[in-house]
Amino acid sequence: MQIRAFAFLVIAAAGTMHAQVAGYKSDKFDTFEKGVSAASRIHAGEIFVDPTAPLEARVDDLLGRLTQEEKASLIHGCSILEYGELPRLNIPGIGMADGPVGVRGPAATKFPSGISMASTWDADLIREVGRALGRENLAAGNRVFLAPCGDIMRTPLGGRTFEGFGEDPWLIGTITVNYIQGVQGMGVAACVKPVAANSQEKWRRSIDVRVSERALREIYLAGFERAVKEGGAWSVMGAYNKINGEWSCHHDRMLNGMLKDEWGFDGAVITDWGAWKDTAGAINGGSTIEMPAPKPGKGAGATLRLLAENKIDKARYEDAVRRNARLLIRCGIVDPRRKDRAAISTPEHQALARKVAEESIVLLKNQNGLLPLDMSAIKSIAVIGPNADWKLTRTNYRDSGGSASVFPPYEITPLAGLRAKVAGRLAVHFAEGYSYEAGAAASFEEGKAAAIEAARSSDVAIVFAGTNHTYDREATGNVRPEEADKPDLGLIGPQPELIRAVAAANPRTIVVLINGAPVTMTQWLDQVPSVLEAWFPGMEGGRAIANVLFGDVNPSGKLPVTLGKKLTDWKVHTLGPDGYPGTGKNGHVKYDDGIWIGYRWFDRARIEPEFPFGHGLSYTTFNYTNIKIRKQDAGWTVFFYITNAGMRAGAEVVQLYVQPVSSKIERPFRELKGCAKVRLSPGETKNVEITVTPSHLRHWDGHAGKWVIESGDYLIAIGASSRDMRLQIPIKVE
Repeated sequence: MQIRAFAFLVIAAAGTMHAQVAGYKSDKFDTFEKGVSAASRIHAGEIFVDPTAPLEARVDDLLGRLTQEEKASLIHGCSILEYGELPRLNIPGIGMADGPVGVRGPAATKFPSGISMASTWDADLIREVGRALGRENLAAGNRVFLAPCGDIMRTPLGGRTFEGFGEDPWLIGTITVNYIQGVQGMGVAACVKPVAANSQEKWRRSIDVRVSERALREIYLAGFERAVKEGGAWSVMGAYNKINGEWSCHHDRMLNGMLKDEWGFDGAVITDWGAWKDTAGAINGGSTIEMPAPKPGKGAGATLRLLAENKIDKARYEDAVRRNARLLIRCGIVDPRRKDRAAISTPEHQALARKVAEESIVLLKNQNGLLPLDMSAIKSIAVIGPNADWKLTRTNYRDSGGSASVFPPYEITPLAGLRAKVAGRLAVHFAEGYSYEAGAAASFEEGKAAAIEAARSSDVAIVFAGTNHTYDREATGNVRPEEADKPDLGLIGPQPELIRAVAAANPRTIVVLINGAPVTMTQWLDQVPSVLEAWFPGMEGGRAIANVLFGDVNPSGKLPVTLGKKLTDWKVHTLGPDGYPGTGKNGHVKYDDGIWIGYRWFDRARIEPEFPFGHGLSYTTFNYTNIKIRKQDAGWTVFFYITNAGMRAGAEVVQLYVQPVSSKIERPFRELKGCAKVRLSPGETKNVEITVTPSHLRHWDGHAGKWVIESGDYLIAIGASSRDMRLQIPIKVE
């Protein structure tokens, strides 16, 4: 295994630390760069090193120069995080790095969590994040980024909910597509993960997911389909679990049938680490790259023996090798390196991380206009709660969330952000109230008393509550699989009691939630006037939260998930153990909730959520007016106006839902199929256009085995959330 050395120059400037790459050493890259130039090699007839030649011509040329052993070596990784080294041709291995919130390894920018990114509902912003992540991967010597996470939140207990983009396939697809385009625009392959139905950490390496074809198509694979067709993903990662009796990484029908043949995917299929069960089964089933490197005796030689014994289908093998060679060429591994693109944890990237955090914060409740805080009208604030000064970036892999761990050069906590914001102007009284490290029973009564005193002696109290990566985490390291998902929907420890006590001491109490997945608020919500959902906000989170609290930033985040009141509000948690978490190691879990995920179930069962999907308030108000529609060959274009009717500039996420008036089969009441983030000055009006295509109206017909668009009447509804429709207009499908 090659060891890479990174030297970082840490610079202090205006109270902010940032890291720059001062040096990078890789013998493989150095040898390549100092060797024969690309131009002279092209003159020698080596088309594969010519960046101006057509992609497939380069692939053909490279494959024509490889020995059988070298072709077989492309089926397997070189080490834990390297792939594709071909020493005879002077081709270095590709470095891979985990994501999705930053590059794991060097001191890199830590962006807000995936669920935070989805809360921005801002495709352009996420594409910018992707470009920054691409640059940071290049600076760290990587050409494949193991991100984004395109899976669905089936249960709010899922340990990796924080990594994904929520509960809705359309929103997930939109965020995923733009993330991929940003990363790959820098010449780094995005590896969309994990395919598919990997919605829980409990027994994730062995559980057999029993799921209907309709649910797979409409819910669990829909985001991946868009990642391939619209995002042009260069690679995908297979999951650990089985689907209907077949390992995901050996799943001929899903990987070969759907992914490659139906969707036209021409990239590499990389297994999750250790999910390659046997070489013949994996290659025949559609996987193309085994990661990490196989054990001695299980690599290229063994693959060639299986091929000679006809245990590996020759066409599948040759297709896999070609896809893997295509990945090498696409990643530019034989091209002159674009050092001008490489940058890591720069001030610009840190500012982008702060912007994403600011735009992801969701104002859930703001009774009597308590927020934003007016610094000229108050003299003191109490800062309370276990997340006030808790750094989510811990010192180890496990306590930072697992493979999503990123270790930035610094992390601004909420307390630090607020102190910097009000320095010299307001008094800050800090009382933790409850400590994660102390545990639920030890120093709480004493801590609560200090918190009450701080709240009583301050003009405003802010409680930073929620969870951390002991709850929201991957099943990795020494985390036992049966304990990997969250144990319940509550906050950690006696936080509800702490919030109630603080609110009783000071009626001007604000709760800021820092967490990776939905939590219940029923025990305290009615007792506090204002609530912000900040998710896991990344390295600049403290500054972003302070900017929202004091009105420098008008919140515009919208929920990418439904926030229920109790666990059984989600259908999955009405199905008993068979529905979740399943029957144990090597057992099964039945996805009998089918397509009824998130708001689709809340609508069907007429459950009143705590806060609906798409919800998010602002410090201003928006009016929607004058909806019109125009039929076009490609569908329909919906036009309407939105006006900022308040006194502050702000952004509104307008959401388009499609509602069938009648149907021959049971369908969701309405489904999200479009959105636009509109920025408006006070009093400003803008015209908004959103296109609806026939594909937005389709559903999967299990009997016919195909997508179907029913004729009949539909309503196009425009709203501020899934439960707040402002405009609607009918369309007819002949």
